[in-house]
Amino acid sequence: MVWLRALFVIAVVVAQGCRFGFDPHDAVVDGQGLHDDGSSSDAQIMQPPQCGSAARQLVVTTAVDESDIGESAQSPHQGSGLSLREAIIISNGAPQRQCIVFAEPMTVSVVAGDLPGLAAGQGAVIDGGRAVTLTGTGIGLLSMSATNEIRSISLVGFDVGISAQSSSTRVIDVRVSGSRIGIQFDGANNQLERSRLSGCSSQGLHIKDGSVGTVVLTTIFHDNSGQALKVGSGTGTVIRHTTMHGNAADAVKAEANATGITLENCIFTNNGAAIRAQQNGSFLTIDHVQLFGNTDSDCANCSFGSTVLVSDPLFMGAAAGDFRLGPGSAAIDAGADRGVDVNGDTPGAFNGGAPDLGALESP
Repeated sequence: MVWLRALFVIAVVVAQGCRFGFDPHDAVVDGQGLHDDGSSSDAQIMQPPQCGSAARQLVVTTAVDESDIGESAQSPHQGSGLSLREAIIISNGAPQRQCIVFAEPMTVSVVAGDLPGLAAGQGAVIDGGRAVTLTGTGIGLLSMSATNEIRSISLVGFDVGISAQSSSTRVIDVRVSGSRIGIQFDGANNQLERSRLSGCSSQGLHIKDGSVGTVVLTTIFHDNSGQALKVGSGTGTVIRHTTMHGNAADAVKAEANATGITLENCIFTNNGAAIRAQQNGSFLTIDHVQLFGNTDSDCANCSFGSTVLVSDPLFMGAAAGDFRLGPGSAAIDAGADRGVDVNGDTPGAFNGGAPDLGALESP
């Protein structure tokens, strides 16, 4: 039976190694993991990984959180198979960039303490194929070296879902829910895109003090009981094409000495305050935004540019987590072209005469 198992793993590697030009905007209606009916349930069909041509694949074959002595990348594996914990350890010691993928849909309960950080000098990729969920209580995934990528994976219930304690980490097409802090960036030039952060008690995204050049694109923040996005002291944060809905506290909060923040092409609905600047916190630009139903303030200690819509964006079904723009929404074609590709493989960077406001481009 060992040879059958080895053959199975080889087949998975071959299949996942084939590139189909997959973009998360193509496989689903909204680029955020929604099914055709607009519901927010995660699909359980493995999507081809986005590893890059320079990375070698490590295939996780078991959901058991284990670390066996002498485990290697090759079959036969020790214990239950190759675990995520073991794959990270192997990746950290490998001489070239590794891409950690999964043999099948699975839920990994992290029970043996926090997973090791991604610490390889050449960086690494974790790609859950939109069919892998991690659950636990500490830090879910930790990026400790530059140029790591975390893609297409869900994290539930952690104190901090993803913590990037390095520069140039990219977090793409992830979902974090039920955490204290969804994602935490600490460093330079970290990037979040095409993701969804919800149900977090403190912040959806916390950009820590001293961070420089953080970029947040095409991401939905909804129903967090704390702030959606908190920017600590630092400079040059860029926030474009986000949808922020139903967050109990501030949607975007600039802490003291957070400077040079650019905020464009965003929608703020049913939050506490939409945008707030603390003492000495400042925005370089707040423009091309839509505001509706925010109960505290639309812009506390800050000011808007010339293009501000105050109207209902007509989401298809916000209560069900569906933030596509409905027919007749004023947010359609109301954005400014800032070079962000919001429509996936469709020709051009956007549909219509201009990009839409918010995270999801309408057809």
